[in-house]
Amino acid sequence: MREYYLTLDDCFKNGLRPTKSMPKSSQFMSYLLNARPSEVGLEPFIPTIKNLSYTFAWPFPQMFVTNKHVLVGDGTSLSEDGTAVVADVSSELWEVISYYDFVIAARDGKVFKRDPSTGVYTTYSTYQSTFPIFKTGCDFRGQTVVGNLTLWPTADAEAKPNWVAASNIGEFDFSLSRKNESMLRPCHWEGEVFNVRPLKKVVIVYGDDGIAGLYPSEQYLGYEEIANFGIHCKGAVGVGTNRHVFLGSDMKLRMIDQQMNMKLLGFEESMSLLGNKVLISNAGHNDDFFICDGVRCFVLAGERLYECSQLITSCRSYGSETLSIYYDTGIDYFLGVTDTIDFGLRTMKTITTIELGIGAGTYSVALDWRNDSNSAFQRTSFVPVNAKGVATIFCTAVDFRVCIKCADYKDLDLSYATVRYKLSDMTSIRGVYAPPPRGQDVS
Repeated sequence: MREYYLTLDDCFKNGLRPTKSMPKSSQFMSYLLNARPSEVGLEPFIPTIKNLSYTFAWPFPQMFVTNKHVLVGDGTSLSEDGTAVVADVSSELWEVISYYDFVIAARDGKVFKRDPSTGVYTTYSTYQSTFPIFKTGCDFRGQTVVGNLTLWPTADAEAKPNWVAASNIGEFDFSLSRKNESMLRPCHWEGEVFNVRPLKKVVIVYGDDGIAGLYPSEQYLGYEEIANFGIHCKGAVGVGTNRHVFLGSDMKLRMIDQQMNMKLLGFEESMSLLGNKVLISNAGHNDDFFICDGVRCFVLAGERLYECSQLITSCRSYGSETLSIYYDTGIDYFLGVTDTIDFGLRTMKTITTIELGIGAGTYSVALDWRNDSNSAFQRTSFVPVNAKGVATIFCTAVDFRVCIKCADYKDLDLSYATVRYKLSDMTSIRGVYAPPPRGQDVS
């Protein structure tokens, strides 16, 4: 019986499939753990580094690195350079805005303001004459922009969860004056504002039912509607140098650039595995985004997605490395599973051999198989790959997925996989039949 082959290599460059409804035999992965897809193929995941002592309890601790201080917030306190400066018990996420020695923190309807001369933090949870009590905010070129106002500095004490406000430039003072720098306005949705984040020359406002942009217009801040849908939860936004990445309420990843253009990335299949409390953080030096819910962590490298074994709440760059707060799950192997392969024929095929283009390391392979598209895949036992990169594995089915495992992901060196198979059922074939586009030419 004639033997054919199919070579898989682009799937190792493309990473996880962006949508579950990809055509059969697409060059993507359905599962990818501890390997970063790139233009040259798979690279071993480079683990982040721990540089602080902490107790991990998702979604805490959170790390904020300012231009002078390292602040760490957990469920009971906020610490500055290792010393507790604020006591506050809550399950809500911390927000930190820094102006060198002047720092503002916010959490769950309270604002904490650092005195630049003494370093002492004062807590505000009631009406103030010059600034609102808010739940999210950021620095925008010397102007403080905040959202989700629980108290505004007027006689009007009504909460404004879908409003945003901006201070006068160079002051933490939101008083509406003739300078026309400060701003107060509602967003175009009725829910609440989750996150206010800067992006170059604009500020993006993320809510539960909408997304908006604020941009400088003379001395004012203009307003632009970006979307009529919101984000998955507070914290589901990652801030990079040139882009934001966020998880929408529809469980799809998207990114926004500095021109406020939004692009759909997809990955709903992977994102739907995450829970209700998701944090997205940016590595900085390589622009990777970690998307984590405390149980599993996905990494967006460029526009390619994979999964890693560290559960990360927050991170920052340190030269060419990434410092983070994380929990290590202890998974030290690489596992990749291709998307569904049917070789372009909806009949039974028999896979006989898998050849891997590999370097040093301990590898094994298995096959996922099924005979009915409505059935779940079943997996064979893993078979060791010999020193030449070859594994003999017999399996007859209609649909397949190739599973490749490396005992230590740091040893990963994988450039291609060649699947050799035979046609064991030709009842639907009439006349001369041809191999797949990536197989040999028999003309």
